Amino acid sequence: MATFNEKITWGGGDGHTLKVYDTDCGKLGMLNCGENTNSLARFALIAQGEQVHVANYPAQAAGDESQYDIRHAIEIRSAAHAFEGKLFNVVSCGFFSPEMAKLLGDTEEKYRMINKGSAGLTAIYGPDGKCLAGPLDPNQEGIVVAEIDVEKIIVQKLQHDIAGHYNRFDVLSLNLNRRPQKPIWDMHNGDDPSSAEKKEKEGMQGRLEEGE
Repeated sequence: MATFNEKITWGGGDGHTLKVYDTDCGKLGMLNCGENTNSLARFALIAQGEQVHVANYPAQAAGDESQYDIRHAIEIRSAAHAFEGKLFNVVSCGFFSPEMAKLLGDTEEKYRMINKGSAGLTAIYGPDGKCLAGPLDPNQEGIVVAEIDVEKIIVQKLQHDIAGHYNRFDVLSLNLNRRPQKPIWDMHNGDDPSSAEKKEKEGMQGRLEEGE
């Protein structure tokens, strides 16, 4: 979901990639930028057993924090997703350097607007919502490192599991539409929207067998 000025370049996506993937470090899911504020998107990943979440954020200038403090916002949503999902949240934000401000601020007014340092947050949160590494200084490049043990998720989920025993699926539920948003469906060639997910799974399995 493109947010704010991202809409200049990108359009909306669809639900066929809103899934978790089995990896060596656990079941991995990802959302980009403001998508991490979408409670239903986050729940869709949690309900699929997400254990490690990656929250990506683009580099941007700090701007006027009195209007919107993006660093504080990322801190809240990152800790919340880790705590609610009982998972590890790896938060990675790009770095807006002084050189970028100089390049983009080609007029005095533009330079004054964006020459306020870098915004965002890079850190790692544990399944209890506590910060395990970072956060980095937003005005310096760097890497955060933390040891992830997915076994620690179990104890937290025994206390509160919103995709398990702590929910009321007889009252509340989420519909996830995985149908790709295509401009045209050719029914004559058997291009059935209902079979889109099956085709995608078959294609992914084929790529895995070929070693891609």
